[in-house]
Parts: sequence; structure tokens; C-alpha cells
Amino acid sequence: MALLPNSGAMRAGMRWLTHLRTEEVSRLRVLFTHHGRYSDLTPAQYADGLAWLRRIELVGRDGRLAPAVSRRGHADEHGLVAAVLEATCPSWLTSGDWPLNGSAELPREAVALAAALEITEADVGAAALAVRCQVDTSMRELVGAVGERELLALLRRSLDAEVRHVAAESDGYGYDIEVSGPRWPAVHLEVKTTTDRSRLVVYLSRHEYETMRRDGAWTMVAVLLGFRGELVATATVDPVWLLRARPYDSHAAARWESVRLVVPPHALRWGISGVCVWSRDAAATAVLVPEASHRHFPWCGASGGG
Repeated sequence: MALLPNSGAMRAGMRWLTHLRTEEVSRLRVLFTHHGRYSDLTPAQYADGLAWLRRIELVGRDGRLAPAVSRRGHADEHGLVAAVLEATCPSWLTSGDWPLNGSAELPREAVALAAALEITEADVGAAALAVRCQVDTSMRELVGAVGERELLALLRRSLDAEVRHVAAESDGYGYDIEVSGPRWPAVHLEVKTTTDRSRLVVYLSRHEYETMRRDGAWTMVAVLLGFRGELVATATVDPVWLLRARPYDSHAAARWESVRLVVPPHALRWGISGVCVWSRDAAATAVLVPEASHRHFPWCGASGGG
């Protein structure tokens, strides 16, 4: 990571990124220099940290944050580390078969980054995977396949129902998984997998949208993966919000076929709607609607499931 400074300057840089959302450079310089809470770093390290952020264009000369930081919407460590990785793009991030290769090991440079910033290796790994998926189409496809596989396994071990992976049979269904069983209507799950804990971005095809309009059983489910490919949490996207958010065809000769949507917190709720009626026991329900999901999905503002 040639573009990363020493550990003190990196920690200082992360503090600048966090506080520049609400304060100006001049006020923060005084705060970092005189407040005891920040005295673990020297004024020189704070100066080096700000200079580094300006070199990698995360902070402008006017002291404003770059869009790469501002668009993430949360001042959490995951989002800030992701912004740093986007700006520096270390070679290990875009080469080889890392991540989701079944290995528990992070690249040595990523481990060093976690140690320097005093955060967990899992947080660095998750941020790195989110950035990798933004720049690598094949990785996005792999992450999507892993998300479906992990969700299928979760549903099959948690529900007393038939869980069918219809996407493996045909692309024509307009959803990925069908859950059906006695006494209750079937549920059709369109699975959107993410590795980004700072925001939820989904891509909705025209075919998926048309299926949603005519199929009352259609449900969009977001699956969050950890950096080793494990399922961390699930959330359901509000179909009413999806219907309102989709674009309109503005001309008879023009038709949208796919749309990128940033899903706001108010349009999400924990768990997978409609499937818990088949839960084998309370433990299974707890897995589908995890109590601790708010730790994993900071962009999800609602609660519930069912």
C-alpha cells in the first residue's frame, strides 16, 4: 500500500473524515490540538493525516469532503475505510482470487491497515469486498451467487417448507427462490446481495419490476455477506417504495430496462417477510429476524420481519 502513510497519520486521517462532516478544518485543528480526548496523536500527525487526504482527493483544498465520502451517508468505520480503499485502490484489492475464496486470511497489507486504524480485520475485509464489487463485474456476479446459496441454506435449515431455487432452472421467473408449504400462500423471493454495510444499492431489471407488479407473492430480500462469504443478516425491501422509486418511460420509443436504486433506511425492515410462518421453532425465527441485525445493517432503519 504505497499510498498509505504511517499508522498515526492514518488514524488522524480517519478522524478528519469523521468530523469534517459537521465542522470546518480550522475548528477541528484547534480541537485536535487542545482537547485531551485527541492528545494521543501529535499536531504533526494531524497535519500529515489531512495532507494525505488531500493527496488522495478525499478532502478538497477548501476543506470539503469529496463525494466518495459524503455519498455513503454514515460516519461509520466501514464506510470511511471503503472510501479510503476506493481512493488508494491497492493492488491486492483487484488482483488474484481474494476474497470469497474460502480463506480466513486477509492480505498482509489489509491486516496492517486494520492494526493501524485500530479496527477489526473483519471490518477491513468487509469494506474491501464492497469496494471490489463496485469495480469488478465478475465479483458482483460471484457475490450474488454466494448470497443466493447462503440464503437457500438458511431457509432450508430453518423452515418446514419446500425451498426451490427457481433461478437455477430459468431466468424467466422474475425472482430467485420460491418458498411454499401447507396452509400458507407461497412466497417468491428476489435476492439482492450486498457486502456494503454503509448503504444498500440494488439493481432492478424491467422483468423483475413487471413480475413484482403482477405477482402479489413477490418480495425483494437484501442479503448481507461478510468478507468470507458468510450470511450476516437479511432485510426486506418495501414494495411500495420500489413502485414509487422506479423510473417512468418518458417516450413511446424509449423504455428503461434496468435501474440502480439506493434504498433508504425507511424502506427496509429486518428479516424476510412472509416466511416465518413455516419456522420450525423459535430459534429458527430468531435466525431469520436477527436481534442483532442493527449492528450489521446500519443503513436499515426499521424493525420487524415475519
